[in-house]
Amino acid sequence: MSATASKSYIEMYPVEAPYCYAGIRRETSTNALVYEVVEPRLSEEDVKKIGIIKQYLLEEWVVPLEAISLDREKAVELLKTAVLHVIKRNKISVPGNVLQKYYYYLTRDLIDYGKITPLIRDVNVEDVVCNGTAIPVFVVHRRYGELETNVIFNSEEELDAMVERLAFMANRDISLAKPIVDGMLPNGSRVLITYKKEVSGSGSTFTIRNFRPEPLTIIDLISNKVLEPKEAAYIWELLESKKSVVVIGSTGAGKTTLLNAIIDLIDPQERIVTIEETPELRLERENWVSLHSKGIEGEQSSITLFELLKASLRQRPDYIVVGEIRGEEAVVFFQSIMTGHGGLTTIHADSVDSMINRLISPPISVSPSLIPAVSAVVHISRISTHSGFVRRVSSIDEITSYDLATNRVLYQNYATWNPSKDIVEYGNSVVMESISSSTKRPLKEIYLEVDDKAEILKWMARTHRNTRMDVISVMRDYYANKKEIVIKARLSNQSGRSQ
Repeated sequence: MSATASKSYIEMYPVEAPYCYAGIRRETSTNALVYEVVEPRLSEEDVKKIGIIKQYLLEEWVVPLEAISLDREKAVELLKTAVLHVIKRNKISVPGNVLQKYYYYLTRDLIDYGKITPLIRDVNVEDVVCNGTAIPVFVVHRRYGELETNVIFNSEEELDAMVERLAFMANRDISLAKPIVDGMLPNGSRVLITYKKEVSGSGSTFTIRNFRPEPLTIIDLISNKVLEPKEAAYIWELLESKKSVVVIGSTGAGKTTLLNAIIDLIDPQERIVTIEETPELRLERENWVSLHSKGIEGEQSSITLFELLKASLRQRPDYIVVGEIRGEEAVVFFQSIMTGHGGLTTIHADSVDSMINRLISPPISVSPSLIPAVSAVVHISRISTHSGFVRRVSSIDEITSYDLATNRVLYQNYATWNPSKDIVEYGNSVVMESISSSTKRPLKEIYLEVDDKAEILKWMARTHRNTRMDVISVMRDYYANKKEIVIKARLSNQSGRSQ
């Protein structure tokens, strides 16, 4: 840490204490925030010895090539044993007080992801982006937004070796004939790679969407003011009635995070089938089938989202969840939710109009008459504020009908976030009226039930019941004895407000 003494950091926090820290500071020449990886300093002799040990390990040790599929902790222990063997056999002098430092660098380079390991292991980093050689790697930070880092690949050979390693760790082949790879790293992070100058003029590139070790729950999102309890309760009511919901937003807005959290509001007894290109959704329930598309490189055989969606209908799902709609699978999705299945998905769009235009245009090409099968569109946004970046559900809109005369899909607003006051303003709900009509229940009763659900969610947020298992446990209790859990939540909330 002595190397940082002359620098002033806005924030510094551990990534892998006591060896690796992330420092956020402001660059005086540009006034821009930068992200610095702070690691133990190595002398020239240290660098030389680590290089010698690494060379012996690469020549003789078989675990680095297999460690990808092993438990990481076991791989690290095997590495330490091998390092000690190399040091002893070759009589390499390594003082005891620096051996742990050597372990850190050797683990980073042989088991993990080399110099980008701190960026991938930092839970505050959402994306890691390399645009080419001799260009700083960029990260998208949860609080500070897009930041330049002090990590640089100084040669084409170094960067090519990095992307080859990433492709290998994603269990994908990459070559001049196959210069684009989309896959998943062992820790669950998604990676997109381009190889050499076949695709990108600046040479090899990669983008990594970091995998969060513990997904955010609906209670986390409420506590972080991404949405209000009333909005979450509204969505919960829709899901209970087998209504379908689409989450929209721009890249990095948090669509998948919100979708994953919403799924927890589905009755734990219901059967869910998730369909994705790359598995990102993680559910804490037994009655769940996860399907993902597969392309066999170099062959024509493949399994598409379209085929998976058709197959899922034969698996008796209560809810079908598609990670993201991009193509012809949309027609099957809309047809399935019109026949009584509940549906959840995300679409890259910045407004309801934009979503509709994407759906009815090639390559998706859904008939406008099918779109009202969706009940609600939840728009999540990533917003820059004076204190950093925040995410908010900026609006919830209800698809009301399809006007045959004008060939238009009609919708109305239910909830809108007011940024100046940081509050949500509500309107009337056509969807609640349709639930009332189809279930023959009084509309007032349905609204009271939404209020009850909101009270439960407030209680969970106030009492920090925010883990996946907390949410599932409360959901099970609710469906086993609604009245009891509602009374418990309301009494607790009243007690909390009176204190």
